[in-house]
Amino acid sequence: MYNRAVEFLRDTDGAVTVDWVVLTGSIVTITLLLLSDMTSGVDIAAKNIPDRAVGVANSIKTINY
Repeated sequence: MYNRAVEFLRDTDGAVTVDWVVLTGSIVTITLLLLSDMTSGVDIAAKNIPDRAVGVANSIKTINY
């Protein structure tokens, strides 16, 4: 039984697969965290577009008249 346990611990078959699964999972998690953080900033910027457009239009009117 001890020999089988030692043999199992020394066996490296599948180690690369485990590495890729962990690496891919980490990349996906980091990407999701970054995207969730960016969406709030994008929402705020999108809500400010009409106000800024009106401000630019008013400043153009002031310059032309």
